[in-house]
Amino acid sequence: MIDKVRREKLALHLRQYVSCRFNNQQLEDRIANDVSDGWLPEQYYRSKNTDCDSVIMPMLEHIWCLYDDTRFHRARKKYAIKGEVREQVARWILFLHSDLEYQWPLLRFTDYWFYNNIKFSRWLRYINPFYNRVKVRIDKAKQEWENFQKVGDFNYWPFINKDTFEAELKRPPYLNGKRTS
Repeated sequence: MIDKVRREKLALHLRQYVSCRFNNQQLEDRIANDVSDGWLPEQYYRSKNTDCDSVIMPMLEHIWCLYDDTRFHRARKKYAIKGEVREQVARWILFLHSDLEYQWPLLRFTDYWFYNNIKFSRWLRYINPFYNRVKVRIDKAKQEWENFQKVGDFNYWPFINKDTFEAELKRPPYLNGKRTS
């Protein structure tokens, strides 16, 4: 199911944050008020409304990685969103304005990133009684990631592949000559 209203509000807030219209705290507030039923982006998975549009939860997890939530800042200077990340954000906004269903399987990206970046040294195995449990979760997260990548071309996420991305590029949501209300 596509929730056009939430998608468009999320695209608007994301676009305004990237263009420095407001700071990261204001982004979180706007997302909580308009998109995630009061939940912060990193906590939205706890919401009972996560099944409204399947792209919302993974999109919020990606957005959460764009800023430092320990201090207030705008997306400029050392927090500027530029280069490849800016291109990704533009692709996310394009997808949010599309009428395409999200076709990727559900994957908690934050779990994958967390488990993929844990460094276990030899001494940690001896002092941590939970090492084996954590190791199992790491292996499971890596397996889920490998299965996830087999579904489509992740270079074009949230689009499933290059063809759907390029088809949507031919119908830009902004500056396309159509009048909006």
